[in-house]
Amino acid sequence: MVACPPGEGPFNSGQCPDIRKLQPSQIVHYLRRVNFSTPVGDLIHFDINGDPPASYDIINWHVTPEGTAEFVQVGHFLSSVGEDDQFHINMEKVVWGGGSGDEVSTM
Repeated sequence: MVACPPGEGPFNSGQCPDIRKLQPSQIVHYLRRVNFSTPVGDLIHFDINGDPPASYDIINWHVTPEGTAEFVQVGHFLSSVGEDDQFHINMEKVVWGGGSGDEVSTM
């Protein structure tokens, strides 16, 4: 964006963005082309709207017999992978009302 040659920009009549007065649509235009991996291997990119991929940890919390809160990651959601791999939950780690995931009852 900063290196846009005058007259060869991607906008109307070859215009480059005015760095002092950037418009949201101009930023999104460039964000769509961002694609890199973090040091831990996560792929970062932005969708057509300029939104980053969603990434959520699913946390199960409960009160221990000692009266303290315990937070356990039991799953995750990643929008950047295929639909079949987006959501994972380990039911064996889930504690329901003081019991384990094996004690889930249906109504």
